[in-house]
Amino acid sequence: MLRLVSEAIENMIIILNKNDATDTDFNKAYNKEMEINNYRNQLRTQNIENINSKKYEYQSGTHFMDIISECEKLGDYVINVIEAVKEKRGIKN
Repeated sequence: MLRLVSEAIENMIIILNKNDATDTDFNKAYNKEMEINNYRNQLRTQNIENINSKKYEYQSGTHFMDIISECEKLGDYVINVIEAVKEKRGIKN
C-alpha cells in the first residue's frame, strides 16, 4: 500500500512540475487511485478473514486497517490536487 501511495505522490509531483501535462499523466493518477482503492478492499477482506480465523486479535486488525485507511485518504488527497491542477489549467474531464 505504501508503494502505491508513493507512486501516486510521485506522479502528482510530475504533473505539478509540468505545464503541459497530458491526458496520459492524469489517467495515471486516476488509475493509481483505483489501484489503491482496490488494494484497500482486498486488505479489508483479508483482515476480516484473519480476525475470524484468530490469526491475530481484533484490536491488531483495527490498528492495521486504520493505517490502511490513512494511506487511502492520502491517495484521495492526491486526486484532489490533480483535480485542482486540471481546474486551474482549464482542462476538461
